[in-house]
Amino acid sequence: MQDPVRPFRLHPQGLDSFGCRQYLELNFPAMSLCWAPPGAMKYLVVQGTNDQIAPPENGKLLKEELEARVTLISFPGAGHLLIVTEHGKAARRSLIFS
Repeated sequence: MQDPVRPFRLHPQGLDSFGCRQYLELNFPAMSLCWAPPGAMKYLVVQGTNDQIAPPENGKLLKEELEARVTLISFPGAGHLLIVTEHGKAARRSLIFS
């Protein structure tokens, strides 16, 4: 089993969404069951376009896979700490979503 703290990328050099599902099922069975269960649950994805920890491609893949269930909001130039650097904008968008 791989170290669960070690980050991995879904795209472009790492796992695609199918590969991610396989990775989770093999290494973290409980997590793979709740990753994005079927149903009507809506997801808000808030991401920075310059995020080096959670690459923006991940949000795009999630939007492609779950379509209308995902609202994808990107902040140009923001990194992983966009909740700090863009707190006002992020809060407004979260409130609109809810």
